Amino acid sequence: MMLLTIIFCFFILLIFGFFKKFSSLVNTYDVPNERKLHKEKVSLAGGVYIFVCIYFYLILALIFHIPNTEIFFNLTT
Repeated sequence: MMLLTIIFCFFILLIFGFFKKFSSLVNTYDVPNERKLHKEKVSLAGGVYIFVCIYFYLILALIFHIPNTEIFFNLTT
């Protein structure tokens, strides 16, 4: 279980660096104006980043048989 946590944390940090570079490369930022609360430009890739992290966790849970995650993979009704 500890190995899985270390792998997952490493993956999150690796993907975070990729999304920061991807945002600057593609220039996918939300620029603030008078209607916005934030004062600096914010990356729009955050939702994709969260989705990728959750998806990777669920794949690792399926591979390593983590308890209490069977509910995500139960496809029968």
